[in-house]
Amino acid sequence: MVTDLFGVSGRAMLAALIAGALRSKRRDLAAAVVEFAESRARRNPRLALFQAAAAQARGLLDGDRGRLMDAAGLYGEARPLLRAGALRDAGELTTSAARARTCFEQALELYDRCGAQEESGRLRSRLRRLGIRPVTGGCAAEAGWRGLTRAELGVVRLIAHGATNREAAERLFLSPHTVNTHLRHAFSKLGVRSRVQLARLYLREVDQSA
Repeated sequence: MVTDLFGVSGRAMLAALIAGALRSKRRDLAAAVVEFAESRARRNPRLALFQAAAAQARGLLDGDRGRLMDAAGLYGEARPLLRAGALRDAGELTTSAARARTCFEQALELYDRCGAQEESGRLRSRLRRLGIRPVTGGCAAEAGWRGLTRAELGVVRLIAHGATNREAAERLFLSPHTVNTHLRHAFSKLGVRSRVQLARLYLREVDQSA
């Protein structure tokens, strides 16, 4: 049965089956699905998709946020819906509101981009429960805040909340060089010269207005 479900519905079904089994207190079924996913990954060590599915499966079973973040990175930009699911699951497991927000907002952006309205709606509700009002349309960049692109805004938000360039790179799955480039562009567009000015402007015009 596990093999059929995995083959027909793919990796999204795999994660959904594990989550459903855990909600129903069927850990034995969830563990069987995880073992299947990990055995596929062992037999196909060069296929990132199998490695990602196995990491997500194990992360769900063990409640391991790190594994889920690894899965999101392995899915990459080529598989946005699967990446979004791993980010959403990681957000649910973190005890830090800031990190949960990062995961949920990245997942929301991907769901919006793919037109996954049902998943977008659920994430918007989740963000509101955290006291965050999601921007209509998926991200503040699309709302035109100071002309920042979606990528630049993601970097600005983390820097404004105290992240270093390296920390922002790790959380956004970017290189430190790319983060630095986005930050320089943001400085130019916003007319600021320091991270302190950047943080003050963002917190005043974006966070407080939300």
